Amino acid sequence: MNYIKHLTGFYEKVIQDDILNPTHISLYFALFQFWNFNRFRNPISISRDEVMRINKTNSKATYHKCLKNLHSLGYIDYQPSYNPFIGSKIVMLDFAGALKPVAKYRERKILASQSNYMERMFVNPSIAILQYLVNNSIFITRRNC
Repeated sequence: MNYIKHLTGFYEKVIQDDILNPTHISLYFALFQFWNFNRFRNPISISRDEVMRINKTNSKATYHKCLKNLHSLGYIDYQPSYNPFIGSKIVMLDFAGALKPVAKYRERKILASQSNYMERMFVNPSIAILQYLVNNSIFITRRNC
């Protein structure tokens, strides 16, 4: 399992998802860490208290809400255990295969409308920032210093 490709695929999915917030992402990374400790074997058995400690979540309601959201949105497969002595099972889904090949740099359109600014910022930050500065007439000159 190539965890770099997996995390890249995860981030590509997160970018397109308007529902997730930082708590969801933090919880996913805590679960990813447990998966890593388990040598990327599924399913993993988790303890709510341990995950909440790593995740920095203090509310059990928030923890369960985020866990159920990650399950319903297709990031994990969550199998709750209602027995306090047996941990819940989590199956981490593979995102490494979801990657699309990246187009060559020359094939990308650098000059795009203002609505595509964030997309360009993600592709090549330095050119996107320069274009933003030029388009919005933001220059640093000796007179401004």
